[in-house]
Amino acid sequence: MRIFWCSALVGGSLLLAPVQADAEQRAGHPRVVDGTVTVDPPAVGEILYSACGGTLIGCQTVLTAAHCALGDPSVFFRHLFFQHGGMVDVDLDGSTLEIGYDMAVLKLASPVTRIRPLPINRTTGSYSLPGTVVGWGCDPVPGVGESIKRSASTTVSNLFVNAVTAQVGGCSGDSGGVFLTDFGSGTVLAGTIEGTYGSGIEGPGTYYYQSLIAAAAGADINSTACGNGAQAGDPNSTTFPFSGSISAGAPQQTHSFSVAPGTTELRVAFNEEDNFNVFIRFGAPATTTTYDCRIDYNVQASLSCTFPAPQAGTWYALVNRVSGSGMYQLTATTFSDCSDALNAGIACDDGNSCTDNDVCAALACTGTPVPDMTSCGVNADSQCTTGGTCQGGICEPTIVADGTACTPSGDNAASGRCRDGSCHLACPGEPRSGCRTCERSKFTFASDADPSRKKLQWSWSRGQAVPAADLDDPRSATEYALCVYSNTGHLLATAALPTGESWRAKGGIPPRGFRFDGTGDTASGVTRADVKAGTDGKAKAAVRGAGADLPDLTLPISSTIGMTVQLVHNDPAPQCWTAQYSNAPIKNDGEMLTLSLP
Repeated sequence: MRIFWCSALVGGSLLLAPVQADAEQRAGHPRVVDGTVTVDPPAVGEILYSACGGTLIGCQTVLTAAHCALGDPSVFFRHLFFQHGGMVDVDLDGSTLEIGYDMAVLKLASPVTRIRPLPINRTTGSYSLPGTVVGWGCDPVPGVGESIKRSASTTVSNLFVNAVTAQVGGCSGDSGGVFLTDFGSGTVLAGTIEGTYGSGIEGPGTYYYQSLIAAAAGADINSTACGNGAQAGDPNSTTFPFSGSISAGAPQQTHSFSVAPGTTELRVAFNEEDNFNVFIRFGAPATTTTYDCRIDYNVQASLSCTFPAPQAGTWYALVNRVSGSGMYQLTATTFSDCSDALNAGIACDDGNSCTDNDVCAALACTGTPVPDMTSCGVNADSQCTTGGTCQGGICEPTIVADGTACTPSGDNAASGRCRDGSCHLACPGEPRSGCRTCERSKFTFASDADPSRKKLQWSWSRGQAVPAADLDDPRSATEYALCVYSNTGHLLATAALPTGESWRAKGGIPPRGFRFDGTGDTASGVTRADVKAGTDGKAKAAVRGAGADLPDLTLPISSTIGMTVQLVHNDPAPQCWTAQYSNAPIKNDGEMLTLSLP
């Protein structure tokens, strides 16, 4: 008998325990575990060791609950199972096992093929929409039905950090599953299941953690299809889902399905609750001694069989009891690729939402462009785009206004600004450590009822040595920002110095410094800045700005001793210049704040 342990996060502690269910909690509540047995969506798989869910957000990237990924470090137990793709190992070294509030991003040892990843929600973090919850938890009978995939319809509100309870229940084993919904541009992964409490399922939303998820996933998060050819669920892919139960009294079940001419690949995958195996055969019923392929977890840890160019006709699958009893799912999937001339004219899906009536033609899947300005979804949507419209058969993202607040990748608490459809660095959520210090610094901020009269000045001199290479090159890639923090480390204001033509080099090759002229930059409010490399005591930096585009800073500051101002950049490695003001302010009233060091 294969033993699975379900995981749950209770009171902040990781518990690994056999499945237990509370009949009183289950009574009268719709549940994932009481939902419909399903094989959809193909991207939602199972982590075999923890019996948790995990969802493809790239061809080699899986999003799950952090507590599902922790525990026994053995690579042998770190497998993911997909009903349309079989088993894939996890690359522990490449995985990020904890992100924010109970999320993990797992990297697979090899890419999954023929399964489309699900895009994460990057549209909004506040909503109340109908959707679908998918999990692998147990049945109402304690310990029964585990590792069987189910879905249920529900509505979730504000799945953000610690979600409002979904109107659907669950049990141990549903952790790591997903809430899926549609904001108008196709199904997105809006949240993961963190745990089950009473009659509800709770978990973190992907919108809030989108930058951290994207940073851990890398470019793979932009994948819209995995591998060449038909993907599971496409028109030129057919799924035969079977499920049932076997026991000592009924130890075998036989299923059959038909493979069409022109099929380029057949996959058969198996997930079960106890110790069963499967025998697959073409043309005649399989037996335990006569078969073309055998699925037996105790013999081969793959849980699937793959047949390239399978024979057309009837195939048979025999599910056989080894020991125990319980439920199983058998999923046979056929793929008919356009690369086979036999499939000319059959329906297909080119993965492009801006084409319609896709068919196989000239050994490729092609479609007719839909009318321009048709709404479409961009898998790589960010906070700085809002879906898109079709233009000439291509989905072009709609870019939000420059200066819109966003969260840059790699810093969950950061404050950024959109520019040209991308989120650019403004400031980390708290002061950086290990920055270069200086002997002299002055910071002045003037406020006014008329926003156009706001002013900012900051100087940093007699600083620690700064090599020219650490300045990088803000003309082409490097984003600078000035960051103002309270004495408790809370970010009060941020002023961006965007990369580009506003910068010019100073002092030779390589440049020993750069000057920023932001007179025409309406997104930041910074009008002038200088950074200069130098030995100890010679390095300098300065920033000044004016006008309504400067950040707001509420004056007076209640406690100024210990306030910090930093100049930062992230490329190619984080660099920072800091001044912490330990003296009483020169001025601190409703109109002006002036801090000085020493």
